[in-house]
Amino acid sequence: MRIDVLGAVRALHDDGTPVDLGGPRHREVLGRLVAAGGRMVTTDTLVDDLWAEPPVRAVGA
Repeated sequence: MRIDVLGAVRALHDDGTPVDLGGPRHREVLGRLVAAGGRMVTTDTLVDDLWAEPPVRAVGA
């Protein structure tokens, strides 16, 4: 699998076909996890990094 995060966030299977990443928030989460370089990212960190003012149900979003 190949994951590109510079420019449009996208993922490709080994055969080059695109992976359906879902909506923009899913792409943001993927980009944040890639930026962690294999280190664990806590839910609290994800919420803090993805929202200036998190909604009540940020974890479920």
